[in-house]
Amino acid sequence: MRLNCNVISEDLNIVNRAKVVKPSKAVISVGFHGPKEKSVALLLIATSLEKVGQKYPIRDNIENIFGKFASQGKCTLRLKEPRKDILISDADPVQLKTFLQIICSVLKTGTAPELTVLKPIEKNEIEPKKTRMLIRNRNEYPLNKSFPITLKVLILESACQLKRIDSRIFQLSNLTVLSLSNQQLVTIPASIFGMSLKELILNGNKLESFPEWSPYSSKKLLTSLIRLDLSANSLKAFPESLLKMRNLYHLNISSNRIASLPNFCGFSNLKELRAANNLLEVLNFSTLDFNKKFNILDVFGNPFRGIASDRGRRLNEQRFEVCKSLFILSANKLCNIMKGANFENLSEDLPQTVINLLNKCERCVCSGFTVRGKIMTLDVDLYAFCATVTSVDTNGRTTIPVQFKLCSAYCEMMLSRRILT
Repeated sequence: MRLNCNVISEDLNIVNRAKVVKPSKAVISVGFHGPKEKSVALLLIATSLEKVGQKYPIRDNIENIFGKFASQGKCTLRLKEPRKDILISDADPVQLKTFLQIICSVLKTGTAPELTVLKPIEKNEIEPKKTRMLIRNRNEYPLNKSFPITLKVLILESACQLKRIDSRIFQLSNLTVLSLSNQQLVTIPASIFGMSLKELILNGNKLESFPEWSPYSSKKLLTSLIRLDLSANSLKAFPESLLKMRNLYHLNISSNRIASLPNFCGFSNLKELRAANNLLEVLNFSTLDFNKKFNILDVFGNPFRGIASDRGRRLNEQRFEVCKSLFILSANKLCNIMKGANFENLSEDLPQTVINLLNKCERCVCSGFTVRGKIMTLDVDLYAFCATVTSVDTNGRTTIPVQFKLCSAYCEMMLSRRILT
């Protein structure tokens, strides 16, 4: 049996230790040296500092086992010869308990059913696993060797000038952070949805779109992604696939050519939104929310519409009667039951045309959801939606036009009381 852990070897003959010793990456193996019938059980400890390893007899040599914290992956073996303590930490608790059971069996009977012949420990078993890789230029790019499968962070700097994403990157199942900023990427393959990334940095590329998610694609990225940076690209429209990433906390789409933002009312975790230097003329209330304020909201440099008359507040108003058909009433009821999100889960029960209609539902100021309603556009101070606000132009203005969809005349009256007074 082999146990992967960290080890500290303390010589008990030394009373005053000069400094604290850091644990070393180690592999502990227990078995027989030679034929089982003629050999004794040995303990082989190989560390990153001593890769060949040291062998210690087990029976009549291990004086005590301190296994009180074995459930936490820690224990101590006290040896008689040489007189030292072997401090084990960061071991798998289940494997450590099995390891200690084998040691106890050897101490009592001299053998154990699980014991086999000791085999040399390979160097790559002891060396620490590489979890982070920074590629500064093309010469450092691993063309003739594979990426370490243990990578968690992969960063490519601008000197690499990557034109397409290496397909080997999509096979890194442990990767959580992928940074491909300031490259030459034009498209992103749909294979990106099969990765369990937490951070995806794609700023400074030439992207005109983000891949569309289909029901046949993996959902790993949709559920895992927390931070996404698509700034300084050439996006002409907000990517629809981002609306399915409900765990997004930070979204940066600054310096693109996006003319409108979608319905964010189902994004309970989205707290940081950066959409500066785009083509936004108006924001809708479903993008914002009085009840769930952003920590950061940056819409600087957008060509928002100018303020019209009516006390400097009202911009324009589209009056029409709210449809009272049974179909629309049923759609509004379903939108409120689903809280304006996850309509794709109903694809087996409803036609896609109905789901597309439900996806257009927006939040009213009464916190309810409506598919069709009265539309009113008003000029609102960003401090109503965000704690930390940046100005929207060089004059320091913090008011922007916000489009509200109202489900009733009562909601219109409440909105007027809240904003216009």
